[in-house]
Amino acid sequence: MGISTMDNILTMTPSAGEPIFEVFLADDATYSFTDKSAGFASIQLGDTNNYRAIFWRDTSGNIVMLDFGGDAYVKKTDTNGYLCIYKSGTQVIIKNRTGSDQTLKFF
Repeated sequence: MGISTMDNILTMTPSAGEPIFEVFLADDATYSFTDKSAGFASIQLGDTNNYRAIFWRDTSGNIVMLDFGGDAYVKKTDTNGYLCIYKSGTQVIIKNRTGSDQTLKFF
């Protein structure tokens, strides 16, 4: 991965198909965005393309799904059996409720 800065903007360039960041999530574990910044995220849980999402988060923590693995795999609520992406206050919570430990990848 290459990291460069230009005009105070940090740019991370992963190798083709490689995630920018990974974090291990046991079943029922969470990862949260705690700041109030708006922005996009592209994520995948585990090695299957089913548990994936591209979403927008506004400064109030509201989530708009732009693309995702479908209702059979991703929910915007804390629901057992799914990759869960939901709002808690101004935070965005990503929760692994798939029933097994997984690696959360950010692209």
